[in-house]
Amino acid sequence: MGFQQQLDEQLCSIEASCRGYDAGTRDEAMHIAAPMRAIFHQASNSTSLLTHLKSRFIELLSTSVKRPADIPSGYWTGLVQFELDLQESIFICKPKFDATRSAHRFVPFQYWWDSEPIYQFGHKKIRRRDLILGAANADRGGHVESELPPDSRWVVDEVGWKTTIQTDNGPQREIVLYYAPQAALRQVAYEVLKSPALLKLAGR
Repeated sequence: MGFQQQLDEQLCSIEASCRGYDAGTRDEAMHIAAPMRAIFHQASNSTSLLTHLKSRFIELLSTSVKRPADIPSGYWTGLVQFELDLQESIFICKPKFDATRSAHRFVPFQYWWDSEPIYQFGHKKIRRRDLILGAANADRGGHVESELPPDSRWVVDEVGWKTTIQTDNGPQREIVLYYAPQAALRQVAYEVLKSPALLKLAGR
């Protein structure tokens, strides 16, 4: 099987998990991580499909909004939106898809994967690489390469995702964002499946 066909099969796996998530099975989003790791993650003991295809300089879609300058500290997330579930009294995260279309732009793969923050608390920044590798490691007890930061498992733990809100001149407070890892994974999948350069590599 050629590398182009392998890439197409990995994209098909991502699409299948997206359909499951969109149908209401949120944990299907966790299965997005393993095929993305195969496509993007280059390590000493594994070669990414992008490397095999000599395409580590392609551009991918980014939908992450910039962190506002007036939020100097606290929690911020760039890939998901959230709303109050009145029945449960919790904040539920959902993917943005193209809701913030003005933020859509194509960026070099290395920046998209390793540099652009998609979530931040204080001075700690989480990037797509952290999210994907953490989720792939957690999904069904899978293993991930040794360079994965040891504290990144919280990335896929719901209580690790929070934001800071302030209402009607009241004090700032932190709230937990439920289903944030799943929503963020689904949004990254949206970016991947809307990236023409990557789809072209798969012969689509």
